[in-house]
Amino acid sequence: MSSIGFMFLPSTLIKKLGARFKGIGKRLILVFPGLQYDLENAQIELCAEHYSVGALFSSFLFATCALLFLSVIILIRGFAFPLNIIVPILGFLTVFLSFFGLNIYYPKITSKSISAKIDR
Repeated sequence: MSSIGFMFLPSTLIKKLGARFKGIGKRLILVFPGLQYDLENAQIELCAEHYSVGALFSSFLFATCALLFLSVIILIRGFAFPLNIIVPILGFLTVFLSFFGLNIYYPKITSKSISAKIDR
């Protein structure tokens, strides 16, 4: 398995990050207790701690790209003071939360798809 759904990172890097930031992963799976079950049903061979840390870092990378993109657009367009700070930050937060939610719920979506194919 080289990549997972909407994750920006390959599974080998996710395992390394998960091992390094295991404490963050443990705290994240307390918020998403059914993640390990969903990973097993979606046939994703990662533990929940590693997957949640990978989702966090992948979302952070996507959001950083959005922040840079919006900052360049704001710089080119020459927006006034409050907007030139607020728009990139809101864009960062929106992209981060959207992709983090998508990455966390991706195993559940995939497992439902797999079970629907089996039921046919």
